Amino acid sequence: MKIQIKWFYCIFSALFSLMLVFSRHVFYEPEGTGTVDNIYFKDLHIVDLFVWIILFVLIYVVISFLPKVRKEIFFGTKREGKCIAQFLITFFVMAVCYFPYVASFWPGGVYSDTMGSIEIALGLEKMTSHEPIGYTLLWMLMYKIAGGSLNPGDYGAMYLFTVVQTLAMILLLTFFVNWLYRRGLKKLVCVFITLFFSLCPLYPLYCVSLWKDTVFGMIIFGYSWFLYCFIENIKAKEDVSKRYLFGLVLLNVCVMFFRNNGIYVAVITGIIAVFVIREYRNALKKVIISLVITMAACIIIKYPVFNALGYNVDSKVESLGIPLQQTSYILCTGGKVSESSMEVLDSIIPIEQWYSVYDPTVVDYIKFDPSFNRDWFNENVGLFIKTYLRLCCDNPVKAVKAYLLTTMGYWDTFKSSSSAYICPTSIAWTGIFQEDYFGYYTDISFQSAVMPKHYVSAAIFAWLVIFVLLFLLENKRAGDILPLIPALAVWFTIMLAAPLAFSFRYVFAVFLCVPIYLLCLGEKN
Repeated sequence: MKIQIKWFYCIFSALFSLMLVFSRHVFYEPEGTGTVDNIYFKDLHIVDLFVWIILFVLIYVVISFLPKVRKEIFFGTKREGKCIAQFLITFFVMAVCYFPYVASFWPGGVYSDTMGSIEIALGLEKMTSHEPIGYTLLWMLMYKIAGGSLNPGDYGAMYLFTVVQTLAMILLLTFFVNWLYRRGLKKLVCVFITLFFSLCPLYPLYCVSLWKDTVFGMIIFGYSWFLYCFIENIKAKEDVSKRYLFGLVLLNVCVMFFRNNGIYVAVITGIIAVFVIREYRNALKKVIISLVITMAACIIIKYPVFNALGYNVDSKVESLGIPLQQTSYILCTGGKVSESSMEVLDSIIPIEQWYSVYDPTVVDYIKFDPSFNRDWFNENVGLFIKTYLRLCCDNPVKAVKAYLLTTMGYWDTFKSSSSAYICPTSIAWTGIFQEDYFGYYTDISFQSAVMPKHYVSAAIFAWLVIFVLLFLLENKRAGDILPLIPALAVWFTIMLAAPLAFSFRYVFAVFLCVPIYLLCLGEKN
């Protein structure tokens, strides 16, 4: 009997079992200030190789026997019309479930990033690309409509933003369920999905958290959903309509301007899109032209135009968080550091200060420390990168350990934290005051009931989308992977430049798109 090796299952099994082995060696003590004494990566031993092999075999066997999911299990005959009654019922159920969150956290949670965009919108600070331009323009629109300022009690724009954001989330999810229902999704499954969207607290808690990640997450969800329909349309007609091309252009523009890593998400997705539709030549030419023109225009705007306007300021350190973390770890754990490298590091921060500012899970303590010479760093980025590469070459094991520690919240399914998980409450220093109207009128502390007691690891959803991707490739369904790419690209870019080891909000889009992954698993007879 010939044994057929499933190579993509092998890849997933190897990676996931490696994650399980590495997870056992990460010592993370969330309480107190993070140092190399209470957050570290323990050395591997030969026994870990045997553990990895055993886990690899077990995972491979399990996923090899997973049955293919037939759409007919969940879908029946397509329903004609717009199914207005189902739409209204779904909307009403979700609105009722989300209302207590809005009433309990009025006018919404405000974070430091939010204040950056608000201050620009009010003209208190000049426009910069540090805060995504699209998100800042959205705040300008809110203030244009509602007016107001930062004086206590005068929060018109914040009220409006919270209401609009919550309604947008409800409408997005309602349209999605309605779309599934019209495609023939069985009523019981529709009820289950509606209840999940309504009762899972992460959805409404992010609605009342006024930061850019909620808006960006909804855009990525819409983009992934659109790509699912986009591929279906091309396969059916072997061409692409103007309506779909317009949608592709519009969504790419939104992705690129509502998050600073969005441009990389759009480029990665565009490249994969070309690969997926390469056999449909009529559609391929139109898609390539649309994508090239759109991305070229956006890149010109984001760089030459924004540079000329003075929007692109002081962004170098933002993209070098992980190299700074790795450099710090090597220095603070007694790594091999030459005299010339020591001089470079001393020019950035005095050597004796590195030990006190380094936290293995967050780079902010370094880049915002008063002793950090930002001007020197910006002028000598090339020298820092050369020094960093030399340190990594001389200390490869330490460099890998530092990387795994500073990204642990995105690859380790057993590590989570409250850091940037959600922000339903205002931060004290912002001067924003909240009112708990739900508690005031009902004497019920809804806030305490819904505030998270346990935190879900963002890595769980990353591994889910990786599994679905490799599952589709193994089953020769490469043409179905495109809807997975935006969320996967969001995760990938964070893995390359994470400023914080635990920040669920950075990959909120990956969680939000879970229904799309499950939809992609379905296979027709």
